Amino acid sequence: MKRDVTLPVLGMLALVPMLGGCSGGTSAAAGAPPSSVAVSAATGSASGGGSNTAWSDPQLVPITKDDIDLYLAVMRAAAARVRHPTAQDLDALRQQRDYEAESEADTRADAPAMAAMDARQKAVQAALDEAMQSGDYSKVRALSAEQAKATGKAAASLELATPPDDATTARATHLRNGQADLQIVDERHLDADRYQRIVDVIEEALPPPDAFFGDCGGCQGKPDAAELQREKAHAAGLARNRETLAPDAAEIRALQAVVRVHRP
Repeated sequence: MKRDVTLPVLGMLALVPMLGGCSGGTSAAAGAPPSSVAVSAATGSASGGGSNTAWSDPQLVPITKDDIDLYLAVMRAAAARVRHPTAQDLDALRQQRDYEAESEADTRADAPAMAAMDARQKAVQAALDEAMQSGDYSKVRALSAEQAKATGKAAASLELATPPDDATTARATHLRNGQADLQIVDERHLDADRYQRIVDVIEEALPPPDAFFGDCGGCQGKPDAAELQREKAHAAGLARNRETLAPDAAEIRALQAVVRVHRP
């Protein structure tokens, strides 16, 4: 596949190369009714940010049997998919690996052209800077136009691999990155936000193998009274939810050992 690349001219005076590219969770309303679903881990925010309420820290809300049952149902199905991938799973993994191999080969093959483009950009940028300082704006415009034309021509000659479609890429990513449960959530059209909040609660209380939960380590200085109170409340909620999970802890850890494994 060939792709045209056009480099913008910043203020028509300089060229700027094109560059390719802890999210918070969704909090429930403070006035949400304490129903069987609302008062559960599924209603807590996925992040600890926001106001100091039960809705901003999912550990402050008791996890329910419905939450645990949903997590177990999805993880059981995910473990089965890891052990016995479908034909569609295998095809998605093949397409993704083929794309990555082709992209790597293209990168190596295009390296000389990319190096030449980079050298040309630097040379023209230096000339543009000199022309700007001398006040020769006609030269600036000529150099900008020349560089845009040359870069577009060179970029159009680059061979770029065509990636799989979004659904195929997502499937392969889920299966390779220890997220087969997210593939199950997609296929069953479950509430992805609710499921992720349940995962956040359960997998902080019962971390998967090799999981790491970082510690700020005093990066914000000495905590004030409000922060100490939040930490105390979080620790209490975590202990309570860990106790609730205790009867299912062995199965949860066994499922995590199958699903939460990164595969090449």
